[in-house]
Amino acid sequence: MKKGVFICAGVSVLLFASCVPEQEPEVLSGLSATVTLSDPLNITYNSVRFVVNVESNQYRDLERGICWSKTPAPVMNATTTYCESLTNRPFEYTISPLEHGNSYYVRAFVTNYADTVYSNEVHFTLPTLKVPEISTMEAYSITATSAVSGGVISFDGGSPLLMKGLMWSTNRYLSTYA
Repeated sequence: MKKGVFICAGVSVLLFASCVPEQEPEVLSGLSATVTLSDPLNITYNSVRFVVNVESNQYRDLERGICWSKTPAPVMNATTTYCESLTNRPFEYTISPLEHGNSYYVRAFVTNYADTVYSNEVHFTLPTLKVPEISTMEAYSITATSAVSGGVISFDGGSPLLMKGLMWSTNRYLSTYA
């Protein structure tokens, strides 16, 4: 009879112990994280895209973001830096609008407000806008009411063209376009 009581008590202790929910350790400070910032992707005359990966010992109450500046070592809340908090991980972020021809420094970050961890710093320079280069073809098949002409865009200036067409006039001051 003593064996039966002992076995029954042991089983009930195992059942009770297995019903206790597993709890995640709460980390209030001492943030341990690795933040990785990709090389610049899709650099245009006024924007750039990055991919950020975050590995951390905590994700609850954790903010992620990206900071940039025209000076090295951008940080959160600096007066010359723009920060935006993002929530998904890893995340992609496009910084826009930026000023063409300028150099920028970028770092990603994670923070739990007690500690902040920054990524590697990435430096890049946006291309300078230039005047597009075009040439007009000589008009041909000229009649009293029409002519045929065209043009070739040999360089777009480093940015998407907003408008293109052909202008004509009966005097030297062009006033009509199509």
